[in-house]
Amino acid sequence: FKDKQGFISKIATLLNGNGRFVLSIDKNQSDYIDMGTYKLKIYPDTPENIINCINATDLHIEKQFETEFAHVFVCTK
Repeated sequence: FKDKQGFISKIATLLNGNGRFVLSIDKNQSDYIDMGTYKLKIYPDTPENIINCINATDLHIEKQFETEFAHVFVCTK
């Protein structure tokens, strides 16, 4: 999603009081994914910016960790 803040804010409004939101962002910072016959536009981001987006809502980061290819955020309302 291009508008990460808008996306995360919308998710926060859709969750109930015990809701959980899990977001992973790819460590690859390329602007496109090469699908062979076409390229798919993506919008990479940094963990720091995602944390700022989450903190601007009423979501709380319950857990944050890395895998080989991604940063993962587990948030609760």
